[in-house]
Amino acid sequence: MKRIFISYRRQDSGVFIGRIYDQLKLHFGERNVFRDVYNIPAGSDFREVLNKEVGQCDIFLAVIGRQWVDISSTQGRRRLDDPNDFVRIEVELALSNPNILVIPVLVDNAEMPEVEDLPPGLQPLCYRNAVKVRTDPDFPHDMQMLLQQIKPAKSFISTRVGWLMLALSILLIAGLSFFPMFNGEKDIPSPTAAQTDIPPTPTPLFAPVEPVEPGQVMVLVANMEQVGSTKRDVTRFIVEDLVNHFESDLSSTNIRIREYERFITSNDEALQLAEQTQAVIVVWGQYDNDNVTVNIQLGSLQSRPAIALDRSLLEQAVNIRVKLTDERQETLAYHILSSLILIHCAENDMVKAMSLIISFDLLDAPGPEPIGNSSAAHVQKAMKAFLSDRKTALDELNQTVELAPDNPLFYMLRAILYQGMGEFALSNQDLDTALLLAPEDWILPYHLKGGISLLLSDVPNGVEFYTRVIEKTPDSWFPYNQRGYLYFLAGQYDLARSDIEKSIALKPEAEWPYMWGALIALRQGRMEDASFMMSLLLQEQPNPTFINRLMTILYGEATAKLLGESMAAMGHLTLGQYDVAIQDTDGVLAVMPAYTDMYMLRGLSYCNLDNYVDAEAAYTQGLTLDPSFALLHLLRVEVRTKQGNVAGAIEDIDALQQNNELTANLAPYLAAAQSGEFSCKQLLRSK
Repeated sequence: MKRIFISYRRQDSGVFIGRIYDQLKLHFGERNVFRDVYNIPAGSDFREVLNKEVGQCDIFLAVIGRQWVDISSTQGRRRLDDPNDFVRIEVELALSNPNILVIPVLVDNAEMPEVEDLPPGLQPLCYRNAVKVRTDPDFPHDMQMLLQQIKPAKSFISTRVGWLMLALSILLIAGLSFFPMFNGEKDIPSPTAAQTDIPPTPTPLFAPVEPVEPGQVMVLVANMEQVGSTKRDVTRFIVEDLVNHFESDLSSTNIRIREYERFITSNDEALQLAEQTQAVIVVWGQYDNDNVTVNIQLGSLQSRPAIALDRSLLEQAVNIRVKLTDERQETLAYHILSSLILIHCAENDMVKAMSLIISFDLLDAPGPEPIGNSSAAHVQKAMKAFLSDRKTALDELNQTVELAPDNPLFYMLRAILYQGMGEFALSNQDLDTALLLAPEDWILPYHLKGGISLLLSDVPNGVEFYTRVIEKTPDSWFPYNQRGYLYFLAGQYDLARSDIEKSIALKPEAEWPYMWGALIALRQGRMEDASFMMSLLLQEQPNPTFINRLMTILYGEATAKLLGESMAAMGHLTLGQYDVAIQDTDGVLAVMPAYTDMYMLRGLSYCNLDNYVDAEAAYTQGLTLDPSFALLHLLRVEVRTKQGNVAGAIEDIDALQQNNELTANLAPYLAAAQSGEFSCKQLLRSK
């Protein structure tokens, strides 16, 4: 294993070193990565330690930031001019050793130093090819480039040994090929047609299984084999439980249960049957007088062409054995759901993964305990505890990562958990690692990084992350919806409108784009478009409670208010649940008091309840935050007129007439407001 030495200045590049160090530890092991002064024991002669450690390394990383050349001591002397400077000693030692690969690593947009800026002993560094490592969103890609530079580096000796072994292999094969010639054997005649006409081995015949419809997911449950003295109807209870959960209670999941009448006795047999039936999950096992031992195994992926991760990574997370102590009371639904969530994550389907996570909340029966200490066992325990006990879930995922540190799925799961705990820095760190380990086609971590940016109102990074997702999955409605909402938060309404309309054109599986489309239309004074969006929203049968629960599960109660309750407010307003909509806006404004659009929704809700005083107060608060919000002036005309405040209404009409950009859109409504015919109760109703 290669030994790596990291040389850096804390004042210059310390913010980058922790992340670089963590990634190197992951790939090469902590013992093989030396991190400068952090690894020097107290009381040691640093010159001796540095000489030893640099001399033993294979790779020397000289991390260079923008201040690397010019940093000075407290006496004003440039540190590189000091022969006893740590960094100078390290770099000079590495450059003087021909067996060490020296790689300059440029961070914080730094450039390579000029030759004349360096002491003579450091000047050869300028001729070494450098690697750049930038901040997010480029950090995972840049670290991958750095690792590619490190991993091919081999010593001269190992290269010679490799060629020698290859030469010996060729000679051995050649010797075996020519052995009959030197052994005096005659040529062996080629087989005749009769000799070669051997019928192929027949494929094992399986009992027929009813297929599922396109778009549905088959979970195949084999007959449980009896190994005890007492016969029980174990398979029937398992199948009935899963059918009740997935085809009745959770019918929207598109999971269909199929029973297989025969036993399965091995993983290979289960996989062969899965390939024939296209079952995505296979359930098989045996029972004795006391317990049922059940195998839940990844099946055929023929129907999942979008999966971007290697099958072995999924098997590491899915394949599990569990012990049922009471097949009448316990359910395998937790483990089935967990497995399918991981499959959807592997195929970059964020929406389906999220909808299944919500389904955990609807399971009330106990689940069996996993058998053993495999990574899949810990994953299943973590998924089950995800909603109810985040600390336990985190402990289980930590053990999973320790058991399988090269599986990006596990870092992604822990990142989701960290998000729900409000630990966004830790979540981003795990997502970086997941991106580093996974192929480029797996872009789900960018979905999650975009979600963090959205919650933190970090529009530039959020737009960048979702743009990457859109480039890879241009036919998915969800990233357009998310990027459109980011543009909306930034007040870039034309860009927001474009993205939301693209999202709607792709037939979204949730009502979110219609909500944002209505809000954007209201912002731009496009009242008929807003009304049309609201009518579409009603046709989609919005479920604001579902939205709230989803956001709370993924991001925690506090941060969920920004998205969950703002969408719920729009949904409840559309459904005519005005009191509930007001409560939703209370929750959002408690977290984001400057969210102007919530004051509009709040005012509309009060207005529909004929509470004009509170409606005016809400509109006024919104205008205080954003005086250019023309629609609020129009809405306030009505409630002021209803209260007899003619002067106030005229003041709002004057403000509207001065807004040239929106006059054309709002002109008919302004005329209606002046004649007293405008009403908030008709504003968003479809014709």
